[in-house]
Amino acid sequence: MNSQKWVKGKKFPFPTKNRHGDIIKFTIDCQNDKGNKRFVVRWSDPTEKDARGKSKQKSKTCETFDKAHNWIKDFELKEDIVNSEAKSRVTFLTESQLRDAEMAYSCLPIKIKVKDHPLKEIAEQFVANLPNKEAKIEDVFNEWIQEAERSQKRKSSIESRKDRTREFIAKCGHIYAHKITYKEVEKIVYAKLKNGNDPSNQTIINRHSGVRSLMNRAIEKGYVKKDGNPCETYNGFSDLPSTAPSKTFLMITEAESLIKHAKEYKNGIMLSYFSLACFSGLRPFEIHGGAFRSPNDCDPLKWEDIDLEAEFPEIRVSEDQAKTRTSRWAPIKSYNLNLKKLLLSAKKLGHELITVKNFKENWRSVVKLSGLSFNGSDADKCRRSFATYLWNKERSIADIELSKLMGNSPYVLNKHYKSIIKAGEGDKYFGIGIND
Repeated sequence: MNSQKWVKGKKFPFPTKNRHGDIIKFTIDCQNDKGNKRFVVRWSDPTEKDARGKSKQKSKTCETFDKAHNWIKDFELKEDIVNSEAKSRVTFLTESQLRDAEMAYSCLPIKIKVKDHPLKEIAEQFVANLPNKEAKIEDVFNEWIQEAERSQKRKSSIESRKDRTREFIAKCGHIYAHKITYKEVEKIVYAKLKNGNDPSNQTIINRHSGVRSLMNRAIEKGYVKKDGNPCETYNGFSDLPSTAPSKTFLMITEAESLIKHAKEYKNGIMLSYFSLACFSGLRPFEIHGGAFRSPNDCDPLKWEDIDLEAEFPEIRVSEDQAKTRTSRWAPIKSYNLNLKKLLLSAKKLGHELITVKNFKENWRSVVKLSGLSFNGSDADKCRRSFATYLWNKERSIADIELSKLMGNSPYVLNKHYKSIIKAGEGDKYFGIGIND
């Protein structure tokens, strides 16, 4: 049951059977206790009589609805256990082990005879699957977000976490992390949209990705045993579509068209951006600083961040712009010398390095004029092209060095960026200039 809000005077009935088969009418009352909002569990116990011979009235005060409701469920569970076959079994378990065994027995999907499954065996299996500590999904989520805020992750990254797990938190937030099953996740991942339409493949992938990330975080913190993670293969979660490694990159003719139209559009206002995007290895956000979403609050690269006249020119990316939140530099060397030539040409045109006014419209216009269509992860095509063609051109560059240039681990580099292309294609790509 979902957690209920406190409303003065409201009552929630919960009829329950005791071990004798008697119906006990539990109610949870919303009461004000000296200015404090409390949920009071009330019931009459037919096994205990007051002085007048009537069922004794009892009550228990709880701070939250969940605690009150769980107390009733625990009462029901204990009564079921006492009334089950487990009570008549002779056992040498300790009191704690017996309690775990009885709890496990009550959770079995089909009532199996205790004589076929000794309590000790059931208890050991039950305890083995318990996590180191318990936490509800909403608590895991809140810690996850707070951790991201403390590490100063970008606002867009934090909002993405919230967007991709919103439905999961709304429907499963009250469930303990180690009790989440594939069925709960499946309902959310494949749920229809508000307009009644089926979700697109990308929406399914986004939902799946968000839940998987959150559950992996629960594993790291000890709230879920690794073998009990809904993201594991054994319970079918992996049957959901996952994000496939994207190794798409620009063909040389496409890159040439992109630079050509960037130079011609509005007197080259986007030439420096697309030059950096294709030949520096920087992420789009590291270049435009958020201009694509919010030009008013963006912090793009400026001409002051590049010394094109230096013997070893390089582009400085500040901590605020870098995804890793540490300053890094994108070098301009012999292998991408065309970038220096392109940037010098762009600088002579008199524009800012990144002109944020109408940035989104200008970006889309150049892409459209070039006959391209960047959708979803394709927006990172230019960056992937840099890694793909550089690896082809400079085989002497080790994975570690290339991963430092990209700001990724060698694993991510191989998974997303490296592709097999024809020999000599790298030289052609880094030979692209303004005259092409």
